[in-house]
Amino acid sequence: MKTSFSIALLASLLLANTAVHGQTTCNSTADCEAGAEYCSDGACAPIGFCQTEVDCYNEQNDFSSDDCSGYLECNANQCSKTCNGAACKPGSSLLDLFCPSVMCDIQNCEGAVSCVNNNCGECNIFYFDAKGSRICDNDDSLSSGPGVAEPVPCSSNSDCHVNIDDEDKIDSITNIMQLDTRAPAAQPYCAAGFCAAPGTCSTDEDCVNPSNDYGIIECVGPIVCQEGQCTRDCDTGSMCKEGATPVNCLVDPCTVTGCPESTGCVSDYCGGGCDAIHFDVAGNVLEECVKEPFTLPESCTQDKDCNDDTSGAVPTHYCSAGSCEAMGFCTDTTDCLNPSNEVNFVACTGYHQCTNGECGHVCSNEEHCCFVAAKCTAEELEACPDAVTCVKDNCNDSGDHCGAGTGSFYFDISGNSICASSPSAVPTENKATATGPGDEEELADGAMAVGSTFSLLVIVASIYML
Repeated sequence: MKTSFSIALLASLLLANTAVHGQTTCNSTADCEAGAEYCSDGACAPIGFCQTEVDCYNEQNDFSSDDCSGYLECNANQCSKTCNGAACKPGSSLLDLFCPSVMCDIQNCEGAVSCVNNNCGECNIFYFDAKGSRICDNDDSLSSGPGVAEPVPCSSNSDCHVNIDDEDKIDSITNIMQLDTRAPAAQPYCAAGFCAAPGTCSTDEDCVNPSNDYGIIECVGPIVCQEGQCTRDCDTGSMCKEGATPVNCLVDPCTVTGCPESTGCVSDYCGGGCDAIHFDVAGNVLEECVKEPFTLPESCTQDKDCNDDTSGAVPTHYCSAGSCEAMGFCTDTTDCLNPSNEVNFVACTGYHQCTNGECGHVCSNEEHCCFVAAKCTAEELEACPDAVTCVKDNCNDSGDHCGAGTGSFYFDISGNSICASSPSAVPTENKATATGPGDEEELADGAMAVGSTFSLLVIVASIYML
C-alpha cells in the first residue's frame, strides 16, 4: 500500500520540528545563520517561518512580502501578506478606535529588544526579547498593565494631527495613517478633549462636528452615531430623527447666532426651530450656546410670542387670530395677506388664496390685486383704532378677492383681521403653484405663471424703512 505525501507539507513539518524541538538553539538572532534564519522562541528558524501570527511581526523575521497595503498572517507555518488594501483582517478595523501616537517603547517592557504596534480591534503592543519570544503579553491592550498609554488628550485638532514627514514618529504611527482608506487625507480630530479617528464618535454631535472629516453614505436620513461609528439612518425617510419634519429657515442659523468660544458650527433644523450647534476648539459642544428647543405657546398676543428671539433666531411662525401659525400656512385667506406671514408667491397678476391650509396665488387677468403693506395713516387709525398694520390694494380693484370694494385690510397686534376687512374665500381651479426660475405654466384663462417669486415681507420692510 502506497502512502503519498505532499513535498511542501513534509518540508513544513520538518521545519516546524527543527524549530520546536530546538535542534539549533539560540540566545539571539546572531547565533543563527545570517540572512537565512532568525531566533524564534529560543530556536533558529528559517526567515518567514512562524508558529503563531505574532512571529510574523517580529522585526528579526525579515521575510519578503509584496509591497502593498494588507495584513499579515501565519498559514501552514509560513508568514504571508494579503494585499486587500486593509491593514487588519476582516472582522477587525482600525476605524473602531484611535490609538495613541506613541505606544511601542521597549523601555516599558523589561527584557524587550524590539516591539511593534498592532491596532486591529485593540491598541495592542507586541514585545519581543532577544530569543524572539513574546514577552509582557499578560495584558497587551491599553486598558491596564505596564506600558499602558492613556487615550490621547487634546486641546485642539492640531494635537491629534499626524505629520507623515516626522521620521521620529513614523514607525509608531504607520497604522494610524491608514485609519480611513476612503479619505487618505483625513486626520484624527479632537472630540470632547480626546483624539478620535475620523468617522468615529461617542455622541451624535461628534458626527456633525465640522472637524470630523469622513465619508458617509448618501441617502435621505439623519446622521447618527451607531456603535462608535458615524453613519446615516436611511430608514427614517426624513433628514431628522424619528421622522420629524425639518424647519424651513430663511437663513443659515450659524450666520445669525453668536458664540464667542465657537470654532465650528453646524445648523440644526430638526429641533423645532432654526438652531445652531457650536463647538469649541477641543471639540466640546458649547452648551451655553445651545438652548432647549423653543416650544410654541398655546396662544399668542403678538408675533414675538411665537418665535425664539433671545438669540437672534430667524422667525418661523406668526400670530394669527391669537394662535401661532407656521410661515406660509393659513386658516383663511386673510392670513395670506398678513405681512407677518412671510410667504413667497408666484409673480403674476391675480390674488392670494388659502387652500388646504396653505397660502397660494391665483393667476388671473380678470381680477387682480396690488397689495402694499404700510403703516396705518391717521385717517385709517381713526376708522380702525386697533389696527397696527394696514394692507392696501393700489389697483383699486372692487373684486371680492381684493377686499370687496374696501381696498384695504386691517390687522391688530394679535394677527386678527379687524374692521370687517375680509376677502372672499371662494375656491378657484386656477391656483398657481411655484415653479422654477424661467418656467411657465399656462392657466385656463391664458395667464402665465412665471417662476420668479417675491416676499410680502420685503414690501413691508421696504416701506417701513422709508
